[in-house]
Amino acid sequence: MTTGQMLVPIAVILACAGYLLPFLIADHKKHSRLPAIFGLNLLFGWTLIGWIAALVWALSPSNLSNDQQAEVSR
Repeated sequence: MTTGQMLVPIAVILACAGYLLPFLIADHKKHSRLPAIFGLNLLFGWTLIGWIAALVWALSPSNLSNDQQAEVSR
């Protein structure tokens, strides 16, 4: 296996992780709108505007109270 052949799977994994970065951030933050952020990222992330919108939304504060957020994290 050549070096180029070994780099292709790594590049694909990094590209997928970069594409889904807004979703991964929202998941890590336990964002209240996680399914909507995932949908926006999946459907419109291929456009730069859609990806940036999903990233901004993922970085925005969640509107859940502490009790609701504890329930979501279960």
